[in-house]
Amino acid sequence: MPTEGLDAALRALPVKLSTMGRDLDADHAYFLAAAAAGRHAARPGATPPAASSPPGAG
Repeated sequence: MPTEGLDAALRALPVKLSTMGRDLDADHAYFLAAAAAGRHAARPGATPPAASSPPGAG
């Protein structure tokens, strides 16, 4: 998934990003991966994965 523009979009957010006390610069790969996953999920034509039954069900 292309990540062009995601860093700028994350830095432009009106809220401070933080995970387990680490900000965007301290955990850049985490935030970039999460943004790329969101971009992937929101792409046109994206469909949710098929539901699966838990092990042992059925």
